Amino acid sequence: GPRRVFCSADGPLLMEDVKLVREFFIARDEAGVPHGLDESEVLRTTKRLEHLVMLMHLPTGDLISRFLNPPDHLPDHHSSEALTRANLARVLLHRAAADPHAKNFVYTHRAWLGRVLSRVDTRSESVRERCFGVASRHPLA
Repeated sequence: GPRRVFCSADGPLLMEDVKLVREFFIARDEAGVPHGLDESEVLRTTKRLEHLVMLMHLPTGDLISRFLNPPDHLPDHHSSEALTRANLARVLLHRAAADPHAKNFVYTHRAWLGRVLSRVDTRSESVRERCFGVASRHPLA
């Protein structure tokens, strides 16, 4: 959920979850024969999830550097790509409670983060609500 706190050390555990999801849908028997969905389809469908988890594994400094890239180098949102400014913002927001570097970046750039997220997420909380538990009347505050 939106209040979940992640750190870069969670990456390997989350990648294990991606592998479990893949195994579940492929449903191999003891001999290794798949009885579920087509393996190539499962891999294709979960590729973006895998890329999101890899993004979550990056150090905070790398996430911030990538977020600050010029707009022509990094889109705010893309339907099939994981490396977007909105996804970087989400990862930084989920780290802010546990990572002082992320918290400082989020606090300093909260208006920009709010604008990026409001363009792609109609139900997004404000940055202030998510990170600092303070309700705001303005959705981009």
